[in-house]
Amino acid sequence: MRHTIVALIAFLSLATLNPVFAADMELVMESEPAANETFSIDVKLDTVSEDTIGTDLLIKFVPSQLEFSEIQPGELYANYHEARLDLKTGTIRYSGTVDKDNPFSGSGTFATLVFKKLYDTQSVLPPAESGDKPLVGLIWERDATTDTNVVSVGGQEILYTAPSVRVGGNVLGVAAVGEGPESDFGLLQETATQMRSKYLLIGAIVAVIVILILPIIIRRRSKEDEETQE
Repeated sequence: MRHTIVALIAFLSLATLNPVFAADMELVMESEPAANETFSIDVKLDTVSEDTIGTDLLIKFVPSQLEFSEIQPGELYANYHEARLDLKTGTIRYSGTVDKDNPFSGSGTFATLVFKKLYDTQSVLPPAESGDKPLVGLIWERDATTDTNVVSVGGQEILYTAPSVRVGGNVLGVAAVGEGPESDFGLLQETATQMRSKYLLIGAIVAVIVILILPIIIRRRSKEDEETQE
């Protein structure tokens, strides 16, 4: 019985300390471009220690305001596939994959988007409080398998939180159009960083409880065993 209790507490402690974390994605632009200026947007990815076999982007931009130039692959995945473009509707699909036996885990630039801003009517990636829609965004739909996603080795979607926007070092809001799978998990307002902090705090609390209670349980059980033997 004593060994069962110890094993159960240890299992719960390890399970809490080792949760499955969500991936982070971010659109990063150095500064707001002027009219007729060519600019780039880096798509940053952090798998948060999870092994992944692929990432898909479904990019939406406003073709009347932006002229697409190219998409440059990063170095996170072994295989980057040819982009599928629909310049009339402003849609770009782009994917990177690796073999399941050699998954990718880490962070860096997944890809770089290059555009030319045609007019100076509004910001490319406006702050959330402005109420303006971004001229570039990521389609990220609930229950969809053909949207922007990050896929784990087990074939699970781990992009639970809306990709964010950062311009000149300032986080301005989200870069997603639609609702992602975070709605199913109740994580709409949580970033992956907040999730990690929460789980680490819970894990620390569980560890302290285990350290404090386990010796008491062992002593009590030992005393019961001694009384039984007498």
